Amino acid sequence: KKNFYDVTDMTIYGVQIDNPKAYNKPGFEIDLRSSLEMMQDLKFTLNYYFAGDRWSYYEGAEKEMDDINDLNLGVMYGITDAISLNLRVNNVLSQKYDIWYGHPSQGINVSGGFTFKF
Repeated sequence: KKNFYDVTDMTIYGVQIDNPKAYNKPGFEIDLRSSLEMMQDLKFTLNYYFAGDRWSYYEGAEKEMDDINDLNLGVMYGITDAISLNLRVNNVLSQKYDIWYGHPSQGINVSGGFTFKF
C-alpha cells in the first residue's frame, strides 16, 4: 500500500519545517502472510514485510532510512486440542535496519513457546 500523510505546517520544537516528511513512517508498505497446514496438527507460516521511503529527523537534519525487508518463518504443532508448541525464526535474511533512527532491529532471532487453551 502507498501511504499518504498530511504533514503541512509541521513544527519540531517550535521550528517550522520547510519540506516536511512523515518522519519514522513508511511511504510504501508490503505485508504478505501465508500458512500451510500439512496435517491437522502441523502448520507452517511465512511472513514478509517491506517498508520503503522512510525518513527521520535527527539533530536538525533529515535522514533517509534503509528499507525494511523482514522475512519470518514459523511452525506450530498441536499436541492435543488444548496444547500446542510453536517455533518462529524472525529476520531470516538478517537484514540490518533501524526501526526508528538510531534504534536498530534485532538480527536473526529464534523464539518458541507453547499454547494452552482452556
